[in-house]
Amino acid sequence: MEGETINIKAEKISGALDFIYKILELKGLIEVTSYVDRILKVNRLFQPILIQEKGRLNLELKNLRYDLVYIKKEFNELEIKNNDYQEKIKKIKADIKNNNDPKLPYSELEKLIRIETDYQFPEYFNTNNPENSFVKMYNTGLEKIKKTETEIVKTEFKLNEMIKYNEKIDQFLLNS
Repeated sequence: MEGETINIKAEKISGALDFIYKILELKGLIEVTSYVDRILKVNRLFQPILIQEKGRLNLELKNLRYDLVYIKKEFNELEIKNNDYQEKIKKIKADIKNNNDPKLPYSELEKLIRIETDYQFPEYFNTNNPENSFVKMYNTGLEKIKKTETEIVKTEFKLNEMIKYNEKIDQFLLNS
C-alpha cells in the first residue's frame, strides 16, 4: 500500500473507534454487537499494517537523514568556496569603485565589475555555459538541502500520525 493511502485508511479505521460509544447508545433500539465487533475486527486486522508502515517510515527517515548529512557535507565545500568568491568579488568591487570616476553611472560601474569578475573567476558565472557554473551548482545544492529537509518533516509527520493511530487502537483494544 502507498503511504498516503495507509495514512487515510488509518485515520478512518481508527476514527471508527470513536463511534463505538455512540453505537452502543442505540443498544436498546437495534442489535449493535455485530457493528461493534466488525469495527474492532477491522482495527485488529489493520494494526499490523500500521506497524509495518511505521517501520517503513522509520527506515525512510533514517535514509533521508543520511542523505541530508551527505548533501550538507558536499554543500559545505561549495559554501567555503562561495564565501571565498564573495570576499574576492567584494574586493574587486571596492577596487573598481575606488579607481574610477565617482560620476560614472551605476550601470557602467556594474558592467565593469561584471567584466572583471567574469575575467578573474570564469567558472563562477560561466557565461559561456551557465548550466555548469559554480552559481548553478551552489543553488542546486541549496535546493537539494531544502527538498530533503522538507521530505524529512513530511515523513516525521506521517510517522507521528501512524504512531498516534496505532496507540489509539492499542488503548481501545486493551480497554474493550
